[in-house]
Order: sequence, then structure tokens, then C-alpha cells
Amino acid sequence: MSARVRANTLRFARVLNLSGRVRPATDGALRAFAVRTQMSYLIALALIAIVAGCAAGPPETTTSGRQVYVALPGAGAVSRIGGPAWPTAPSTQYNSITASGNILLATSSVENRLYALDPSSGQMIAAVDVGGVPRGVNISPDNSLATVANEADGTVSFIELPSFRPTGTLAVGKEPHNIVYSPDGKLAYVTLQGDDQLVIIDLAGRTITERIPLGSEGVPDGPHNLDITPDGQRLFVSLRHSDLLAVVDSRTRQVTGYVPLTRGHHGVDVSPDGQWVYVAGVGSPLVNIISAQTLQLVARVDVGAGPHGLRASPDGKLLYVAVSLADQVVVIDAVSRLVTERIPFDKGAAPFWIALPGN
Repeated sequence: MSARVRANTLRFARVLNLSGRVRPATDGALRAFAVRTQMSYLIALALIAIVAGCAAGPPETTTSGRQVYVALPGAGAVSRIGGPAWPTAPSTQYNSITASGNILLATSSVENRLYALDPSSGQMIAAVDVGGVPRGVNISPDNSLATVANEADGTVSFIELPSFRPTGTLAVGKEPHNIVYSPDGKLAYVTLQGDDQLVIIDLAGRTITERIPLGSEGVPDGPHNLDITPDGQRLFVSLRHSDLLAVVDSRTRQVTGYVPLTRGHHGVDVSPDGQWVYVAGVGSPLVNIISAQTLQLVARVDVGAGPHGLRASPDGKLLYVAVSLADQVVVIDAVSRLVTERIPFDKGAAPFWIALPGN
């Protein structure tokens, strides 16, 4: 192993294992779960460092003024690109922002809290206790509700906005990971990594109305991240263990196909016009661009080692990709499919997830 690759591997060991420091939990089993899930990220990203080394690309630039917000687990912070890191808590991996852009949310899987910040200043507005090892957080289309997937507890937390008042939890199954809403805000779709299911929640009654099996029977596939088309008719769900993208018809509630991906685990984003599905997996430097109509892979773009979260701009012209090992957010022109910018972050910050108003 070269000195450069060894340095990359050791750096991510420090970032994702938090230098061996995990906040003591009142429940020993919960603490063990947090350590085990953090180590799974460590192993995946260490393998990337061995295979990929360092990413190459256009000259780095520093950018400001754009409403693009990045979760930085290595820094225990979130940041607006081109601006300073705003401290939250260790292992801040997922974030979300209201459509109006006035509330930024982020989860810490170590502190078991949801943090709310003012996106214009980074000032902390609220900190809300949620369930064990929270991962994905999402905000309803009308900006009135935040939902958090709690992996260790097997629950979803509901938080009223803008009061940040917790309004209950719902047991959903093993290892819920992330959440999207139907465009009308009536339903929430939750991935269950431990049960290989997509769960549908009726938000008016806070009840589960359907469980959709995903992947191969008897083979753990690990539904991970997901997105939904603007018309609400199809969902695209990344399967962590099989490196497939499951396509789900929301009307029939059936899986209609699978699309092969690069190595994961993966972030997923559907373009605002519903034409394209963007998928990035930490096990490959390539972003997959898939036609949402034909389900054919149309292009792959090399962004560097360890891409995960990604979001298209509201006008669909740009794609922002969090590239963890390179400590960058990479910008892709969605028309030419060329990398146009590399926005640097502090060494070890490990950009992981992206949120922006309007998508």
C-alpha cells in the first residue's frame, strides 16, 4: 500500500470512528449498535481509499452565495458551500431544508438529536431529542412536519415545524434509514435496511398502510436511500448490499424493475423535471445517470473517490455531489455532464449529504 493510500485510509478511520470516542449511552446495546454502524461506513470507505487513491479533476475553486448545504460528519458540522462550518454534533451525516429555505435540519447519529439552524447565519435554533442512531431526516412539502428515521430504535420521530415540538414516534421495523414524502404530503415512504422493505405511512393517522418487499427473497439487500418522482408515481430505492436500484410503482405498490449500479452504498436524487435519476455510491468514483422513463443507464461521470449525497439545483441545470474522500463538493453541468467545479472543504470534513431549497 502506498503512503498516500495509507494516509487516506487512516484519515477516514479517524473521521468515521470519531477517534474512538463515542458518547456513553444509557443503553449498552444502543451504544454497540452505533459503533457497529459507524464501522460499516469505515470499512466501505477504507476500501475505496485502497482502490481509488486520490481523485483527479479540474482546478479547485471557492464558491459562495449559493443555497447549497452540506452535512460534514468528519467536522461535526453543516456548512453552506463557500462559507464556514457551523458546529452541530459528532457524526452529522444527514440534513434537510425547508422549501422556503428558512429552516435547516441535521441529525447526529451519536448524540441522538435533531438540530435546527438558521440557514442564513448558521445560528442554532433548536436541538430536539429523537430516537437511537438517527439517520435520514426530511421535511413535508408544506414545511409543517419533520420526520427522522431512527436506525437503532426501529422508529420514526415526528417533529412539528416551526415549533420543533415532538409529536410522537411510530415503530416501523428493523433499521429504518431514510424517508421521502409523496408530493401531496399525505404519505411518507421509509426504507427498512433490516427488513428489506419499503414502508408506507399514512401521515394523517400515523399508521403503516403497506409494506413492500424489496430485493431478492432470502437475500439481504438493505434498502438504503430513496427519492420520488415529482408526480409521485414512482420511487427509486438504492439497495445497499446488492448494488441495485429498485423501481417501485406507487399506484400498484409493486416493484417494476431493478437497475444495476456501481458499488455502494448510494445516495439517490430524481431531477426536478422527473427525467433523470442520479445515483452515487461510495464504492466507486462514478455518478450514475439513469433515464427515469426507460430505466437505461445513459452516462457515468467521474467525480473522485467516495461520492454519496447528491442534489440537482431546482432548475435542473446543475448537480451537486458530496465527495467524501476528496473533501469536496463537485458540481456537474447536467446538460454537458461534465464536471465544472470542485469546491473544497477542510481536510477530514468528509462531505456526505446535500440539501438545497426546492429539491
